[in-house]
Amino acid sequence: MVSFVNFVTLALALASTASAFPAYGSLAGLPREELDKVLPTLEFKKPAPPPGPPAYTGTKLVYDKAHPWKAPGPNDIRGPCPGLNTL
Repeated sequence: MVSFVNFVTLALALASTASAFPAYGSLAGLPREELDKVLPTLEFKKPAPPPGPPAYTGTKLVYDKAHPWKAPGPNDIRGPCPGLNTL
């Protein structure tokens, strides 16, 4: 079991850190001279501005005729979290 744990730890440590961002994987390990050639060719796109504050911040009533509220029956199990009770 210890050797399996060691193997998994080593495999994760050696895994490419660019796996979360595969588009940047090709830039990993390039020398500074090559990066200086590649970086000017990359296209920069300015991100969109963040959204403004919401117009209405009060409680919103969501009513769906297909899923009406029903009072709990005698055999229903309800927990302390109202959100989970909807599942």
